[in-house]
Amino acid sequence: MNFPDIQSDKNNRRMLGKKAVILVTSSMTIMAGAIISPSLPEIQAAFQEVPNVEILTPLVLTITALFIAIFAPIAGLIIDRFGRKPLLLASLTLYGLAGSSGLYLNSIWDLIIGRVLLGTAVGGLVTCTATLIADYFSGIERQKFMGFRVAFINFGGVVFLVAGGFLADLSWRAPFALYLMAFIVLPCAYMWIEEPRLPGKIGRDIQKPSQAIPWSYILLLYGIGSIGWIIFYIIPVKLPFYLKEMTDASATQIGIATGQWSFIGAIVASQYQHIRKFLSYLSVFAVLFLVTGLGFGILAFADRYSVVMYAMTLCGLGFGFMMPNILIWLSELAPLHVRGRILGGSSTCNFLGQFLSPLAFQPIIATSGLGGTLGAYGITSITAFILGLCFLVWALFFPIKTPRLKDETFITP
Repeated sequence: MNFPDIQSDKNNRRMLGKKAVILVTSSMTIMAGAIISPSLPEIQAAFQEVPNVEILTPLVLTITALFIAIFAPIAGLIIDRFGRKPLLLASLTLYGLAGSSGLYLNSIWDLIIGRVLLGTAVGGLVTCTATLIADYFSGIERQKFMGFRVAFINFGGVVFLVAGGFLADLSWRAPFALYLMAFIVLPCAYMWIEEPRLPGKIGRDIQKPSQAIPWSYILLLYGIGSIGWIIFYIIPVKLPFYLKEMTDASATQIGIATGQWSFIGAIVASQYQHIRKFLSYLSVFAVLFLVTGLGFGILAFADRYSVVMYAMTLCGLGFGFMMPNILIWLSELAPLHVRGRILGGSSTCNFLGQFLSPLAFQPIIATSGLGGTLGAYGITSITAFILGLCFLVWALFFPIKTPRLKDETFITP
């Protein structure tokens, strides 16, 4: 084997390590909520003497999303100024410490504080991983890997939801041990992730704005992300209680049902680059909301576990389209000098939607419950159908040609 072959083999192994770290770290962002979702009924029972525990228990899950939303744009500013790798390593460390705190904390308020710190860590992770993909890849390769990242996140969601459900049947504390995997990923990230850089004059001018920012399209995508997550996050937040009331489901069964949603989403996301050959960005949004509306419509009138699983399949079909469509479109629109900030802003809007989801639906649940036409799932179905029809009309009769900026990609040392 000659020297060029040895160097090529070394570079291939290095890139494989980068990809593995990015994918595993990305899957850890869904862990933030997925792991403890099946435990929520048991957590509520463990702290039943605490006033307003029925409000505080969902907060254990959703407060994380709020602080992801708060810290993600700050993370974007940090990585645009100081680089991607330092924040990635710091976020992994905080993730392991804060995430596992539920193993030993004895107050629901302490649990919430731990989840606040976890949200800060995830805000850094989600911004770093999305930005590194935009840095390392371009064109069809970026579409492919971004879709694969979303698929890996969703497959991780399946594993973590089912594992969380199984562990929750042993103890509500047990799922918190899974957050310790951050300390396994940390040395791998240190070894394999290299700080992206630009060559020559471009590298020196990275902070200088070279292209106009198409804010109208970016804000549209931010809004879609927020609304989409308000719709979808009612699944992990409220489905455990819905199933418990309907079928007295175990935590394992709850994990499998919510895992079905994530599993189907992963399959769809992994095929996103093929779907985009036939559908425009707007058409993808139309399909995802129409299919999601059908899924929530079935869920609203489900009367047994098997019907819920079918509804989760349809919701997963819609969910799998959403994130790759938003992230890839944003990656095409974002100039290099603000890429971290724009993708961080997307994370903010997505996780803000997760935080707002139970708050937005609580008045409906209080008056009409979860099921039925006017229940939370029925209203969600109607809303998704309306959005889908709006995007369908937009795509068919008012197609838009979005600006595509000159692609800028980092190189690695």
